[in-house]
Amino acid sequence: MTNKELLESDAVKDSAAYQAFMAEFGKELDAIAWTLAKQLQAVRHPVYRQVLGRLYEAGLIPLWSMRGVNLSGVDLSKANLSGAILHWANLSKANLNEASLTGADLYKADLSGADLAEADLNRANLSKANLSGANLQWADLSRADLSRADLTGADLYKANLSGADLSGADLSGADLSKADLSEAVWDEHTKWPRGYERNS
Repeated sequence: MTNKELLESDAVKDSAAYQAFMAEFGKELDAIAWTLAKQLQAVRHPVYRQVLGRLYEAGLIPLWSMRGVNLSGVDLSKANLSGAILHWANLSKANLNEASLTGADLYKADLSGADLAEADLNRANLSKANLSGANLQWADLSRADLSRADLTGADLYKANLSGADLSGADLSGADLSKADLSEAVWDEHTKWPRGYERNS
């Protein structure tokens, strides 16, 4: 069965997005010619970016490393970048509202000022990432690695931080109102917002 047949047989609610993606890139998939340039083209597209992670998980496309890529200020809302490799990527002020970054590797990525409201960052590696001033309202950061991350001034209202690793993270000035920190871990180097009360 070809990639196209596999894709068309997959029952997914975003079938229109899949069809649009295949209309644009179907020949490249059949020819195993999926390149980083095409991946970045898809990431920037409002429809194509919604299906990338699912195509990768289904084994239909490789997910090329986007290490160090500059996506500063780019609209990536609702993008499916599950499992993406984004070491040192510049995503400052990017719109990642409702994006899926489950299991993504964002080690030392710059997400300062980014809009990550309602984003899914479950199990993401955000170690040493710069999330200063980021909007993380309602974001799912459960089991995420936020060790030594810069979260100064970040808005974490109602964010899910259950099971997250906050060892050495800097949360100075962050808004943790109604955030879920159940089973989260931290250490003596973790910096908390002034006056924030937490369980020891």
